[in-house]
Amino acid sequence: MDFVINIDLGAVLPLYRQVYAQLRQAILSRRLTPGEKLPSTRTLAQLLSVSRATVTQSYEMLLSEGYLETIVGSGTFVCRQLPDELLNTTSIQAKSQLPHSSISLSTYGESLSDQAFLHLPEAEVEISFSYGRPAFDQFPIDLWRKLLSRHCRFSRYVLDYTYDSMGYQPLKEAIADYLSRSRAVKCEPEQIIIVGGSQQGLDLITRILIDRGDWIAVEEPGYLSARALLRE
Repeated sequence: MDFVINIDLGAVLPLYRQVYAQLRQAILSRRLTPGEKLPSTRTLAQLLSVSRATVTQSYEMLLSEGYLETIVGSGTFVCRQLPDELLNTTSIQAKSQLPHSSISLSTYGESLSDQAFLHLPEAEVEISFSYGRPAFDQFPIDLWRKLLSRHCRFSRYVLDYTYDSMGYQPLKEAIADYLSRSRAVKCEPEQIIIVGGSQQGLDLITRILIDRGDWIAVEEPGYLSARALLRE
C-alpha cells in the first residue's frame, strides 16, 4: 500500500484511533480504492513504528463497520461495495467546489492566462525519432519487456507519441492517482504537466510567476542549477 499515515505520539487520540480514522477517510475519499489490498498488520506496524496490536485493533474496527474485508489465504482488502450510509458520512467536494487560491502571475504569465494551451499538429514525417536516452545500466529491461509485451497485446496505440503539449493523458491520470494516495494531494489530471526534468519545470514556473527584477530568496547551500536559472 503506497499511502501516507501520520502518527502523532503526543495527541490525545489513541494511536489505534488515529490509524483507523486516516484509513477510513482514505477509503471514503477513494484514495484507497475498492478491492485494494492493505498491508498485513505486522508490515504496517513496522512502517508506522507502532505495536502490531495497535494496527490490529484499527483493522478490526474497520472490518466490523464494513470498510474492510478479509479473504482467507489472501489478506485484507477494501470492501468492493460499501454500504450507502458509509459513503454518505463524508462529503467529498466536487471539482467545481474546491477552493481556488489567488496566485499572482508574472507579466509573461498574465499574457498566457487568456490563451489556450499549445496544441502541436502531428508532424508529417516518414520516421519519427525521440531524443533522450535512459541509463541503460540501471534500466529494468526484463520488467520493461514484460510490461511492453502485455500492453501491446491489447492496443498498438501505446507505441505512438502523444501530441498533447501537457503530456500523455494516461500518465497524468496515474500521477494524479499516486499523488492522491501517497501524498494526500487532491488534483485532477488536467492540472498536471509532464516536463522533461526538474530544470524545465523550474523554468516554466519562473517564467509564469516571476518578473525580471523581482527579489528571490534561495537556500544556502541549495540547488545550484535553480540558482543559475534564476540569475538568467
